[in-house]
Amino acid sequence: MPSKHLDSRNENDRQRLTVDDVKDAAPGSVIFVDVRKKPDRFQIRGSVRYDSQKLLAADKLTLPLPREGRIVVYCGSGNSSGEVAQRLREQGYHHAAALEGGYEAWKNADLPLEELSQEQPIPGQDDGGHRPLIALECRPLGVHAAKLE
Repeated sequence: MPSKHLDSRNENDRQRLTVDDVKDAAPGSVIFVDVRKKPDRFQIRGSVRYDSQKLLAADKLTLPLPREGRIVVYCGSGNSSGEVAQRLREQGYHHAAALEGGYEAWKNADLPLEELSQEQPIPGQDDGGHRPLIALECRPLGVHAAKLE
């Protein structure tokens, strides 16, 4: 269940949310998106990580996030997350908002953190010239290729 703060604000006010607005949200009711450029070893519990520059540069975003879900984007101090949240709203993620004060505000409030997760790829975006690794297995009667994920 979202916190009372989320329910009582109109949509314009929800473009930027404070730690108090989201700290008591029920698990799964808010998706945290970490776009910090230089993260430390931790993140807000349950976060998914994306490269902010790739999110901003993508022509069309088809992220594995619910378009009608509450998405809270955070950066280190709350400055660049607003731009990413705006881009997400433009791309149909209607309830994306930036976390005021970012990761630092969350950490300073002594709220739950977890080990940093791996950055997620942006579906459909150019792979930057990187190709999947191919493992070759040599057998007496030929060569067999297998794509490694």
